[in-house]
Amino acid sequence: MKTTLVFIALLFVVDIFAQVEGSTPYQRNHTASNMIAPHHDWMSVGIHVPGSQAANVWFSQKNENLPMAYTPVQLYDSIYFWTWDTDFEVWKLNAKHIDIFYDAAYNRTRFTKQAWTGVTWQNQNQFQYSYNGHNNLTSNIRMDWDGQQWILASQSISDYDEHGNLLDNINQNWNGTNWENLTRYQYAYDSVDNLIQLESHSWSAGQWESILRYMITYDTASNIASSLYQTWNETDWKNESLLVHTYDDLNIRTRSINHIWNFNFWEEAYQNLYTYDASFNLLQRLGLRWQNNSWQNADRVIFTYDDFGNSTATKIELWIIETWVPFLQYLSTYDADHLLTATSTRKYSFDGTDVISGDSTYIYFHTTTSVEAAIQSVEAFTVYPNPGNGKINITCPEAIRGIEIYNIMGERIYIATPADKASFIEIDLSGYSPGIFMVAVYNGSKVFTQKIILQ
Repeated sequence: MKTTLVFIALLFVVDIFAQVEGSTPYQRNHTASNMIAPHHDWMSVGIHVPGSQAANVWFSQKNENLPMAYTPVQLYDSIYFWTWDTDFEVWKLNAKHIDIFYDAAYNRTRFTKQAWTGVTWQNQNQFQYSYNGHNNLTSNIRMDWDGQQWILASQSISDYDEHGNLLDNINQNWNGTNWENLTRYQYAYDSVDNLIQLESHSWSAGQWESILRYMITYDTASNIASSLYQTWNETDWKNESLLVHTYDDLNIRTRSINHIWNFNFWEEAYQNLYTYDASFNLLQRLGLRWQNNSWQNADRVIFTYDDFGNSTATKIELWIIETWVPFLQYLSTYDADHLLTATSTRKYSFDGTDVISGDSTYIYFHTTTSVEAAIQSVEAFTVYPNPGNGKINITCPEAIRGIEIYNIMGERIYIATPADKASFIEIDLSGYSPGIFMVAVYNGSKVFTQKIILQ
């Protein structure tokens, strides 16, 4: 029974933090589209997927609301962290991430963490990342600062199938001479790439030993129908909990019930009820506990969004003595391009009146641009002369609704929206240095691109 109660508590914490994962500066924006495809939202359905791309820190963020072919990609230059000083009730500088590097695909490849001593910055950790040709994270190496140099500390190694599905994730510690195995996670998928099994192992006496596993089933719309959690007792698998989900006609999750295994049968223990706004943004997750033969309030998570669907506030409250009491609050702010600029977290006292701990972040970044999948064939319009010396002509069989031109660094150097919806436009680029540029033409529904060269 003790194991069961601990697991219920664990599910409670996992589900709460899953709902607020978009509040950290390391995640891409999560919008209503996540509600339409809940089978990708592993943590919120009680499944932790360690080692996966989604579980790893992201240091780039893209605005997916813009219509043109190129949209801003947020590349972090540095991130500063503060903690809440309860004695003086002020934010105190704590740490920062610097030397953040990316590859050509905007995958983060390295960053350094430093701690503030109150007087100076001191190196703490350095992280290095590697990717395969499909931009899947294959290795994550952590090094610690010993006062004079960086020394190896730990690493995570991942392997994928031909569809980019994570198959194997191994975590190791460095003992000064060799890498020592620590934990391992193995994954299995069905014919349509749905995750159907996750099994974790620990390294003991020179071999991998099973610890726990999840068995996942899906409905006909590929929504997760259930996830069975089991632990290994050295001879066979023991049932622990069963999470069952319900969806409406739009495949939006409306209810989840957690069952615990009571020796011979499943017993309902906890359930979540979900409500959404008209844009399918999650507004509230209400947690109910089965007690005294009825469902009773346990906790709730309230979500707030701006006019563009960005999550700006998440409040977690506990039901204590017939009233809702604040427990945790997450706040996020964005710039005009809807890119995350700052976050903060506050944890409240038992009665919800005082902030007893917290942290905040501020992100310094620059943006570049990324080519969207909406780009169509270059044959849709003509640019001449190409190569050219400055002035270029653009002709299109359809009316031109918009034109953008980018340099090789992805910086936009030209934008125009022809008032008369002409099919021919002349542009003077003689003021720019010779090089390679990308022209994007928008016809009202599609974006077409073509590379040009200025000599």
